Amino acid sequence: HKLLLRGRLAFQRRTKRPAAAAGERAAPVGGAAKAKPKVKMSSIKRRTRFLQSVEASEAAAKAAVETGDASLDAVQGALQLLEVPRNTSRKNVMPKGQRFINGMLLGVFAYGGRVGLSLATSRHPWLTRLLAAAMRMEAPEFPFTSIQVNYNYAAKPHVDRNNLGPSYIVALGEHAGGDLWVHEEGGQATFTMPEDDEDVSAVYRAGKSFPGRELCVRGRWARFDGTRLHFTLPFSGERYSLIFFACDRCAAADASTQEGLLQAGFEFDWSSPALQEQLAKKQQRVRAASLEEQQKRQLREVAREAREERVREQQEAKELRGRCIGRTWAGGWGLRCTSGGAESSDFCGTHAQGDKWKVHGRMDGPLPPAKQEEMAKCQRKMVAQGKRPPADVEATLLVELAAA
Repeated sequence: HKLLLRGRLAFQRRTKRPAAAAGERAAPVGGAAKAKPKVKMSSIKRRTRFLQSVEASEAAAKAAVETGDASLDAVQGALQLLEVPRNTSRKNVMPKGQRFINGMLLGVFAYGGRVGLSLATSRHPWLTRLLAAAMRMEAPEFPFTSIQVNYNYAAKPHVDRNNLGPSYIVALGEHAGGDLWVHEEGGQATFTMPEDDEDVSAVYRAGKSFPGRELCVRGRWARFDGTRLHFTLPFSGERYSLIFFACDRCAAADASTQEGLLQAGFEFDWSSPALQEQLAKKQQRVRAASLEEQQKRQLREVAREAREERVREQQEAKELRGRCIGRTWAGGWGLRCTSGGAESSDFCGTHAQGDKWKVHGRMDGPLPPAKQEEMAKCQRKMVAQGKRPPADVEATLLVELAAA
């Protein structure tokens, strides 16, 4: 036992590493310490700061709701305490060159085949109630299932395809500019879609111009049609925007979603005759738009086939006329022009224009004297270098190839 103990002590003395310098962590015996994954403190701090902002915003919103204060000042106060989260999925509104925007959806969402309450609704219950109360105070009869909260970005031209009926918008914060442009027939503010942008829809195509109007929404409520083209004009400063709308998939919401929306402060009448009428109109518009797009595709297909038929006819006519009989320099070999002859002419359009064919003559005629010596000199030089004319075409030979 003593021998074993002495052996272990001797082994530990032989393998003992020098003491680590101050601030260093000593590696274990037998090799360097395996590096542990570095924890980004900045991300932890951001998360902590975000949760703290939610807590502060919720406290302010709760105080406002419990005292019956649904003013825009109260809403702005609660929003300014909140760090509005990043969103990377709303590509249709994201300004060019940005990878994310700051925004969140409260209330009903529809994505793919799912309809339900957004996670942000449960994370911000008092803020949701406050915003819903502010909308009811402005327009008590306006039906809405969802609230989009945006922070400090100018939405690019887009349409909200999933909206049902009109929308309401208001912008808050200390900023200048930031009006809302909305497509409206008879409007005095014309907007042209940039040529290098993608089409927003079959109606709103790049390069086309549309009439519209600019709505001042800073501290003001404005009603607009979100299914038409709209976007935010440039601004400076701090800008929050709130958009209230009804989701066109609301009829697919189950009982738990409907109950959850009511608990969140939304007073939405799911059985309203007006709602059913709006849904029927939306379905009718969707069907009409689908039929119109199908007809346009058919017309484009007919036009494409007509263009292809014209090209075939032109090619056949060209083949019937044959190739241009004009001679070209062709590196000094005097080859026949490869273009097709123009209608009622032995020459192509280029050779026929201003009798340009006379420079090198016709392939079935003599070479003009002015070019004969120049071409012969060029050919003698090329033959001396071992070059030959193309084997598969007729050349204007002025020297003996055997002399090479």
